[in-house]
Amino acid sequence: MEKEKFSKVYEYLNKKGVYELRSIGRALFVRAPTSHKKQELIKQIIENAVSGKGTACVCRGAPVKAERASMQTLSEIRKMVYDVNIKSTEERGMTITINQEEERYLLHCVYLGALMINGNRKNGEQREEYNEFAENIYKQVCGKEEGITDNEVAGMRDKIYDEVAAFVEDYENAVLREKMAESFAQERYPVVGGDENSVFINLVAERLYEKILSEGNIQSYIKAPDISDLLTKAISKKP
Repeated sequence: MEKEKFSKVYEYLNKKGVYELRSIGRALFVRAPTSHKKQELIKQIIENAVSGKGTACVCRGAPVKAERASMQTLSEIRKMVYDVNIKSTEERGMTITINQEEERYLLHCVYLGALMINGNRKNGEQREEYNEFAENIYKQVCGKEEGITDNEVAGMRDKIYDEVAAFVEDYENAVLREKMAESFAQERYPVVGGDENSVFINLVAERLYEKILSEGNIQSYIKAPDISDLLTKAISKKP
C-alpha cells in the first residue's frame, strides 16, 4: 500500500482514536483489529477499502463493547479511496499499440461485447455506457473522432457484423443446444431434492441430449405451438 498515494485517507483515519478505528476495521472485515497497532490497523483498513473484498470475522468471545462504525464514516473512507483510484487511472491513461489485423480483432471484440450486453435489452433499458464506448472505438478507428456521421458509424457496424456473423450463429446454436439439453434432462430425468444419484443421472442425460442435438437437426426436436388464432388477431390490428 502506497502511503503517499492515500495520504488523505491516512490523515483522516489518523485523527481517530484506536477504539473507533477498531470499529471501522470490523466493518471493513479487518481480521482481529484489536491485535494491530494503530498505524498497521489504518493500513489494513485502507487495503480492505481499496480491494473491496473482505472475509467475515469470526465472532468469538465476549460481545464487542465498542459502537459500530457509522455509515457516514465508511462512506467517507470509500469515497476518498474511490477518488484516488479514479485520479490515478486518469493520470496513467492507456495506450495500446496494435497492427492492422489486431485492429479488426479489437473491433470484433468490442462489437460482440456490446451485443452481448445490450442485444436483448429494450430501448431505455440498455447500458448506454457500453454503447458509447463502442461508438468511441469506431470513431477512433475511422480516424475521425470529431465530425463522424451516424451513417459512417452504422456502416462500420454493418461491416463488423458481416465479419462476426458466423461467430454469433455458432454461439447461439451452442447455447440453444445446451438449454434444450438441460430442459429435456430435467423433464425426463429430474433432480429429486438433493439425491446424488438423481443429480448424476440428470447430468449424464443432459450430456447425451446435447450430443444428440449437435449431431442432428435441432428443429426436428422442437414442436412449435399452434398460434394461428393469435397470429390472425395480431395481423388484423395492423394499421
